[in-house]
Parts: sequence; structure tokens; C-alpha cells
Amino acid sequence: MKIIVISSVSVLASETVVVNQLFREGLELFHLRKPGFSTKLLEEYIGQIYPQYRNRIVLHSKHKLALQFNLNRIHLTKKHKKRKLRTWLWIRYLSSRIPDLKISASFHSINSIELDSSAYEYVFLSPVFDSVSKSNYKGKYNSENMPGLLGNIKHDVVALGGVDSDKIDRVYDLKYAGIAIHGAIWKSNNPIEKFKEILKACEQKNTPLA
Repeated sequence: MKIIVISSVSVLASETVVVNQLFREGLELFHLRKPGFSTKLLEEYIGQIYPQYRNRIVLHSKHKLALQFNLNRIHLTKKHKKRKLRTWLWIRYLSSRIPDLKISASFHSINSIELDSSAYEYVFLSPVFDSVSKSNYKGKYNSENMPGLLGNIKHDVVALGGVDSDKIDRVYDLKYAGIAIHGAIWKSNNPIEKFKEILKACEQKNTPLA
């Protein structure tokens, strides 16, 4: 099971210190999602991540920084998917420069995943459970028929939305390929201990890191 942490959208004090510690504790992938950041701010952020961990960063924006920092993972948002031709041309260019480029994407419905024929390493589906960070953002994709629905999707589907240590059993039963954690980490008084708690819950389900 993939274990992914998504960055805080806002600016948090010492966030990169926490991210380096998360990597040290075994974090597999870190999605860097800062929609309000300029290229310069993202450069400074990535520069504060230890070089040995940078290959675990997934860029949500300013994808050209993948070339500058020798990264090989990018994420496509709803905005990118709307600009189909521009995004396709840019991915084609990046792929020519980064042969092992890996791409992921976000979705908010089963149908939209099924209609997208792109080659993704994995996709996010949300909201699975009631959101930790957004009020009135209710979970939709946790019903008993999810294993069957997910089984018909060619991509690995990662559960996003309201994922915390008490939801790991349910995620496992629903047959998701991984979890993406956001609010549970950044709303916690101790993000590192919260991550370790979630990691332990995964290990107890005999779900090794992918």
C-alpha cells in the first residue's frame, strides 16, 4: 500500500524540517502542492529538502522545476487536465528530458477515471471519508461496492480525504492501492508522531509499503 503525504497548502513554520523528518521515518512519496507559490518560493522549498530525499517529491505545479532538481514525478490537477493540448505538449517535452517520468492525477468521480485513457502511475480519488481539513466536505467513496468498482479501474487508486489511523482498516477492506494523508498530518500537534501512528496501523494490517 502506498503511503503518501500531501503538503500543507498554506505556509507553515518549519514545514520542510517536518518533511525531512517524515522521509527519515519512511515516507514513500511527498506531494508538493502549493498553488499560491511562485517559482522562486518553490525553489526555496525544494532546496530545503535533503538531496537524498528529493526523488520522493511529486510536483503539483511549476513542473519545469523537475528538470532543475532532477525530479521524476509530477502530478496533474483539474487545471492541467482542462488545458489538454498544452499539458500534452509539456509532458511530451518533459518525457524527452526525463525518460523515467512518472505521472499521477487527481479525480473526484469513478466515471472520470474510467474515461481518462492516460498512463498514470496512480490516481487520487476523493473525498473517500469526511475531510479533516475542510468542513462540509463529506466522504463519498467508502461504500460496500467500492472493491468491485476499483477492480474495474486500470490505474492504482489512492484514497484521499479524511484518511487517519482509525480509517486504515476500512481503506484496506475497500481495496484501495494506497492512502494520501493531508489534514491528519498538518492539523496534528505532532505531525511526526501522527505519521508514525498511521504507519504502524498500516503495518498491523500487513500492508507493506509498495
